[in-house]
Amino acid sequence: MAQTQIVDVGAARLECTVNGSGDPLVVLANAGCSTGYLERFGERLPRTQIIAINMRGVGASRGPLDNATLHDLASDVAGVLEALQCGPVHILGHAFGNRIARCLAADHPAMVRGVILVAAGGLIGPSTPLGSSFRDAPPAKLTGPECVALGARWLSPASDPSILTSVECWPQVHIAHLATSQRVPRDEWWTGGNAPLLVIQGLDDIVAPPANGHALRDQLGERVQVVDIPRAGHFVIVEQPDPVAAAVNDFIGGRRVNPHHRPQQAGMTNNDDDFVEKFLAPWNRHDVDGALSLMTDDCVWEITRGTEPHGTLYSGRREVRTAIDDAFKAVPNIHYQPLRSHYGKDHVVVELLVTGTRVDGEELRFHACDILTLAGDKIAGKRSYRKVLE
Repeated sequence: MAQTQIVDVGAARLECTVNGSGDPLVVLANAGCSTGYLERFGERLPRTQIIAINMRGVGASRGPLDNATLHDLASDVAGVLEALQCGPVHILGHAFGNRIARCLAADHPAMVRGVILVAAGGLIGPSTPLGSSFRDAPPAKLTGPECVALGARWLSPASDPSILTSVECWPQVHIAHLATSQRVPRDEWWTGGNAPLLVIQGLDDIVAPPANGHALRDQLGERVQVVDIPRAGHFVIVEQPDPVAAAVNDFIGGRRVNPHHRPQQAGMTNNDDDFVEKFLAPWNRHDVDGALSLMTDDCVWEITRGTEPHGTLYSGRREVRTAIDDAFKAVPNIHYQPLRSHYGKDHVVVELLVTGTRVDGEELRFHACDILTLAGDKIAGKRSYRKVLE
């Protein structure tokens, strides 16, 4: 049975709800949101004790925010855990909550066994700022669908706003929480100390683009595990709770997480060389429409070049179409020869020999690799890598 209590921590009073038994998992919600939707998600983790902590200004929690920093919010969580005599714990931070989770792991490493980052941004932001309708909303509590109606970009196009009915948000507290992060240099929390990290992200997330998780993995290597989930946005934990719960259960249980936890759908097929031939055919005939016909509406493509460690990310059919067209224009006779392929339940790795001549006359001949993430019988994600000749 859930037990709720108020814990005094310095200048703050924090509302905390404890439910279940087993490995303790602290859950922290999005900026300005109460933890109710995370408590419901916790029902999918039967061997876990859920410790849900509302941040200052949310629910019954109180405390100053005007000059507060991310370190202050992390200290609030540490104070609650000390009062509960609980730890070390796993901690799950959703959206803005992931920053508090990482800051806690950096500031209080002895309290943290592992950090689960759901919809985690911080490095690569949205292409456009949050709309003024949400920023200027009154201080009253709103439901998730009301926030979406005011411009909160929390969902995949595949999700109905009604799924956020259980989400409670105070928009002005949301803005104040975000400001606490802006008062702290990113490098003080970004790596989460030395704790093991699991990143779970929706491929349709435009608030915290999935390139954030890939960049963190590129920086920290094996300490970071990443799970990309198609047809999910910033509230992936509500939109696709089953694959999220599967990944969380594996991580808490000390098992290597399957990076291809996916929502299952009709049409899932066993992959073979015929799939690879079908995939490469439009690319070798330079057929943009044909290549796009094999990809989902919410497809993403990470190309090999760019200013970020992951290269450049193109998201959605319009951006991916432009990227494919640009590739064909840059190398008009480009050809992709499959060398070997590796098949999983919902992913394919294709090793290639790429040849062609650039428009400037440079001859190309190099090995490359595409990691394809599948959704049903279509490609949801294409991550490209290549050898560099010297």
